[in-house]
Formats: sequence, structure tokens, C-alpha cells
Amino acid sequence: MDVSTLFIGACVMFCMQHAQATSIKMDYFPLAHVRTDPVLHTSCLSGHVHTFYGVNASLRPETSYEDMRQAKGNSGNVKENKSLYWHPTIYMYDPDSKIYTIAPIAFASAYYVFKTGQTRAFPDGFQMIASGRNTKARANAGCVDPTPCTRTNCAAPKHAFFPSTACSELEMEITFPSCWDGKNLNSSNGMDHVAYSLEAEDVLGTCPPSHPIAIPHIELFFRIYDYKGGAYVFSDGEQLPHADYFSGWNATFLQSVLDNCKNPSFESSPDNWCENHLTFRDAPKQEGDKIIMTKLPGLQPEKLDTQSIVTPEEVDNVKTIPSGECLGTLVGATQGTPRSAVTTTHCVDCTTPTSNTIDEEDEIENENEDEEENENETEPEEEDEEENENETEPEEADEEENEIKNNASGVSEEDKDDEKNKNGFTTETSDSGARINPLTLTSLIGIISVSLFHLL
Repeated sequence: MDVSTLFIGACVMFCMQHAQATSIKMDYFPLAHVRTDPVLHTSCLSGHVHTFYGVNASLRPETSYEDMRQAKGNSGNVKENKSLYWHPTIYMYDPDSKIYTIAPIAFASAYYVFKTGQTRAFPDGFQMIASGRNTKARANAGCVDPTPCTRTNCAAPKHAFFPSTACSELEMEITFPSCWDGKNLNSSNGMDHVAYSLEAEDVLGTCPPSHPIAIPHIELFFRIYDYKGGAYVFSDGEQLPHADYFSGWNATFLQSVLDNCKNPSFESSPDNWCENHLTFRDAPKQEGDKIIMTKLPGLQPEKLDTQSIVTPEEVDNVKTIPSGECLGTLVGATQGTPRSAVTTTHCVDCTTPTSNTIDEEDEIENENEDEEENENETEPEEEDEEENENETEPEEADEEENEIKNNASGVSEEDKDDEKNKNGFTTETSDSGARINPLTLTSLIGIISVSLFHLL
């Protein structure tokens, strides 16, 4: 028996032992960019702009599960999935004009990975947040075909997530927790009621005793084609992304899918869909980004006029990115205060306030000193501290480079280097977005080696 035969045998053994997961891939175009967050701020504007995907609900702060179920239209390709997903909007910054322009997202994909018959459906109205500060969230950005930046001005702060080089495609990923406490639809910070599995390298590993219920593991990918390089920032000024999820599924229907669909996936698989259990609006299903980009446009709902139904503020091609928790004009309502149960930081362990602009001399208006003092009393561990930051530090022209670096980040240079080591912006990806986890590859090599040893 030759070595190649032994290798194939070892691979078969590995797959039989580990290909226990089922995967569903659902694709989306962006629905809208607006400064709301229905998970954390239900009565007023959010602290920063978000990019939404999913059901064509109003996206107002008070958007509810019932609103989502009754909404018509969806930016995604699965009829039964009326959920919403969102993350801080990505801006490209021009150091010459000092203009922030929303970076166009080509499309996003939500992968649901689960063990058939062993996974609980999200209860109706379930919500959660994934924080890139948690290494188990595996926040990554993969640069495909990196080349030197060709923008007129490529000056950019050192960033833990966005590469300074150009890329034919920048594919970004963040992973949601897959364990639930079995009791709460949400928690004060959007994270305490959920947890990641105990094994960092196994997304479907053992749930901790505090969160014993396995729920679908969601991996959210979003992509920028023709990434220019140079300066890019998140709308909240953070070095790493976070993402919110608001389930719009009918729990009974989703449970049936989780109990009955089975396909040979190890993690997120670009060519597995459970199409016999779900209604794909772009059926028949075929693998490939080009097919997705061809079919999705015809599925899009009428564009939401967020300036008429949510807030009149401009969010694109601006010199200051809109910010300020519960500041600004909310159409049809008087701005309230954040609900008392909601804390204000998306960071798990951050204590440094962040700014959402790179370079701006004007302070954001409509904030008095008392409001600022009260907001700055938020505890470090509370959720979304960056949303309390409503002013941009003044900047002298000859200090532009230093200010770019400082204002684009809520993390020290030492922390940024550490975060980059943990969440570096290069990773191997397939053409359709399935992530190749280095830990998984390491485990695979180890198992194959052991298998070969025993076979020999």
C-alpha cells in the first residue's frame, strides 16, 4: 500500500469522524445604512451608523419581531428568513478632501452551521451581538490579490483590521456565539445570555454549563470588491467589528429545518443550502459569486427612504460621520434616553473612549456638558462605550498624521499590535467565502499524521 493510498484513507477517516455539521448559506445585498440599533437602543438613535441586511422592516429603533414578520420584501434570498443582521458601516476616508464615503458592500453571506437534531432554534424575537474583541468571534479580513494602493493620497493610520494595500476583494468575517442560556431573548449588553463553545477551534464544541443550549452558529461574511487601500474606518472608530443579529424566523419552522436537514459540512460551506427545506428565491442553487451578483439584484425590495422614516441626517459623503447616542433627529418622535437595562459598549474589555472620525476640526453640535459628563460615567465593562463619544478632538493641520492614527482607534498602539496578531487581516478563503480556519488545518494535519502512523 503506497503513501498516497494511506493519505486518502486517513482523510476519509477524518471526514467520517468530523463531518458532523450541516451548513446553510444565505446571501444578501445591503438593505440600508442608518444610525439605529434595535437591539441596544429601542427609543432613540444609536451612537453610530450601521449597515443592515435582511427583511425590509422600517429599521427604526423600535423595530420589533412582529414588525419584521409583517414586513414585505427582503434583501436576502431565503423567503422564510425575516431576520436582520447589521454591523458598523465601513467608510473610505480621503485625507485631501477630508470626506468620508461609504464603502460599497458587494454582498454579504450568513452561514448557519449546526448539528442536525441536536440544535435549538432561535426563539421568536431572539437577539444577540458578536464582538470582535472576543477572539472566539474570529473577526478577520482577507485580502485577495493584494497590490499597492493607487489612490491619490494613500496616507492611512495603522489599523488592526483594514489593510493599507489594495485588494481585488476584501472579505470580512465575524462569528456569533452558538450557546444560549435557554432563558433570555436578549441581555443588557446583547452578549451575556449567549456564549461561545469551550473549544476555541471547534465552533460546534461543548457549550458551557452556564449556557447549555446549542443554537445555530452564524458566520457573517461581507465583502468589498475593488478595495482601494489607504484609509478605511468603521463608523464607531473601533479597530475591530461587531455585529448584531435579530431573529425574524418562525421558531417552529426553523426547528423543523434544524431537525431534518443534513448535509456534509465541516464548517461554513459555500455549496450547501438545505434547499429542500427552505424557499430560495434565487433557485435553482448554484455555487459562485458571479451567479450571486447576477441573481440578487432582481430580488431586492423597494429602497428604504430612511431619511423620511428614520432620521433626515446625511450618512454618505460627509465630513463628519454622524454619531452621538440618543442625539440627533428621530422622525416622528422626541429623542428619549437609552432604556435602563441597556449598557453602552460593544467592547468586551475596552476602557478607552473612541472617536468615529479620523480628521475633523468641528465638534459635533447639540451636546451639552452635563450630558457628556453623565455619559462618561459609564462603567468600562458596559456595552457600547464608543457610542457615548459624541465629540471629535480638535486637530492642527501639522498634526494630521498623528491625529489620523489616534482618532481612528479606541485602542493603544500596543493593543492594536496585539489585536492584529490575534486577528490579522490576512486569512485563506475560498472564492465563495468559506473560511479556512488555521486551527482547523492544524488539527487536520495532526489527525492525518496520527492516522498515517497507525496505518503504517
